[in-house]
Amino acid sequence: MHQLGGVGGSLGMTADRKPMWVSLASPLSVGVLHHWLSPRTSHLRLVEALPERSQHAQRDAHGRPRATEHVALLAWPEENR
Repeated sequence: MHQLGGVGGSLGMTADRKPMWVSLASPLSVGVLHHWLSPRTSHLRLVEALPERSQHAQRDAHGRPRATEHVALLAWPEENR
């Protein structure tokens, strides 16, 4: 996961944060993510890391692996920020 900030109207990566591995299936990992986020972050870029192309879960009609893009939304109530 990368943090993106709205600097000058663009979504560049924030300079003070390196990418972070996150498991959205783990409440602990999501909690760590929440504390890791910079107040200047306006968007997150999620990238799934697969060891090789053959491990993509989705297949086409001929059984060939296909990359699939998923969109996720995480939001915390304003009082918890």
